[in-house]
Amino acid sequence: MEKFKYWRDRLVILKEVFDEAEPKSLRQWWYGKQKRVQWYNFWLAVLVLVLGTIFAVIQSIQGALQVYKSFYPSS
Repeated sequence: MEKFKYWRDRLVILKEVFDEAEPKSLRQWWYGKQKRVQWYNFWLAVLVLVLGTIFAVIQSIQGALQVYKSFYPSS
């Protein structure tokens, strides 16, 4: 930044605004890659949430089937 005699102050302000900007929608989270670590952490958390929900539903269905079979065993 020291090379810019005339525009240095404005470029510094512009860079600070860009660095402080936070994504507000899923589309912005997907395409906003200025903070790589935060980007990966967010999508990893989304993946864990989705997989956890799927496995919880599967486990609930399996538990319901086991209860049903314990009350109505097949001959």
